[in-house]
Amino acid sequence: MGSDLLREKVIFSKSLLVLAMLFNTIVMAANFVGQKPLLVSGLIVSSGSVIFPLTYLISIIVTDIFGRESAKSIITMGFICNLLVALFILLTIQFPHPEFWTKQLQYEAVMQQTWKIFVLSSLAYLASEYTNLNIFTYLTKRFKKGNFQLRVFSSTACAVIIDTLFLIPIMISSSPTYMIMMHKIASLIIFKSIFVFSGIVFISVIRDYIIKNEEGKKINIPTNTPPSYSNVVWYQQDKSQR
Repeated sequence: MGSDLLREKVIFSKSLLVLAMLFNTIVMAANFVGQKPLLVSGLIVSSGSVIFPLTYLISIIVTDIFGRESAKSIITMGFICNLLVALFILLTIQFPHPEFWTKQLQYEAVMQQTWKIFVLSSLAYLASEYTNLNIFTYLTKRFKKGNFQLRVFSSTACAVIIDTLFLIPIMISSSPTYMIMMHKIASLIIFKSIFVFSGIVFISVIRDYIIKNEEGKKINIPTNTPPSYSNVVWYQQDKSQR
């Protein structure tokens, strides 16, 4: 059965592939650069916070166009990638090094904190992404796919709060005083909320573009297709159309 399916000329949704790649790139990059604090208009935010809220918007686009299961797969993929990167970093710290390598202490000083950020942020990531996904899905059913921008703002606002709460341990460890820690928490919520709210202006345009671009390509997957296969394969094009 699988071989019969593979004989057909099958292609994937390029839009879904690009969104998945962009989503996981942002997740990885946000954790790597997240150690450095930035001062943005009086707000103290981590470098990762500048780009991480984009994942909420990407997740919403995937959910709205390709379905909840596709968004769940991408979120789960990001979580697994986070843990694998943390493991690889920890292993590189522990592995022996040659004598001419003189930067082990500096390497450990940076990477020890990095793998811990990956682990702790993975929990925040998973909780906030699923909060965003579940609330958006619920509101989609409640409003029967109407009020798109309201659904986006509501789900992402809740995700921002959940993410910030989970990141408090990291903020405590990296803040010399209680006032600086509270400043970081308030700044994080304000900055992410402004960032996401600004993104709502563009998300509708991107969503409409992808829908128009993918229009007419979607097909019905055969009922005898294995579940794992149907989750990946979205579009099929007849040879005569090529």
